[in-house]
Amino acid sequence: MYHRIRDLREDKDLNQEQLAKLLNISQTTYSRYESGKLDIPTQL
Repeated sequence: MYHRIRDLREDKDLNQEQLAKLLNISQTTYSRYESGKLDIPTQL
């Protein structure tokens, strides 16, 4: 699942920082979601 999230982000030509800003979260948090180190909350 996590690689799919990265693929979708890359398909939109966004870097992690840009997408994190759109989601109103830190880039570090987003990176942890994308790498699978942190579970993605259902509220996002």
